[in-house]
Amino acid sequence: MRRINLLRAHGSPTGYRYLADGCRCAVCLAQQSERRRRRYAANPEAGREASRRYRLKHPERQHHRSEYGKLYRRDNPAKVEEYRRQYRATNRNKVLLAKYGLTGVEWDAMLAAQGGKCAICGSSEPRGNRWHTDHDHDAGTVRGILCHLCNVGIGCFQDSPAGLIAAAEYLRASL
Repeated sequence: MRRINLLRAHGSPTGYRYLADGCRCAVCLAQQSERRRRRYAANPEAGREASRRYRLKHPERQHHRSEYGKLYRRDNPAKVEEYRRQYRATNRNKVLLAKYGLTGVEWDAMLAAQGGKCAICGSSEPRGNRWHTDHDHDAGTVRGILCHLCNVGIGCFQDSPAGLIAAAEYLRASL
């Protein structure tokens, strides 16, 4: 058993107490988490090694979790799809802000400014599973909102205007 000072940690008038595996209150758990973060930041290789040793020691836990997930997704496709829909809705702003520096409102305004259409082909449908935010990979600036096919097309040409012009000339010559 470990002796902990509850007076210092919680302002408890009882002072010291003995607990089998430490205190599980929110304050102590937050402190433990912070200590782990600092320890990992100081030596990330040791943290990865400890995780690797744990996975080797307990392989049944690793496989069980992944197998359970596969079975659950297979048996509950409607629940999984509903969860994904909710997750996308709640995390949309976080992803847009982290990747492109845009809020959801700014992104919606950009699509509205394009008339609710693809900036390249003018399609009012995303022609895929969703609209794509086109951005300059070097500068990080957002250029516009594209449908799936146009996004894939310029991606295949690696955002090269010269390559796209050459492809357009090739197509014109074959007409």
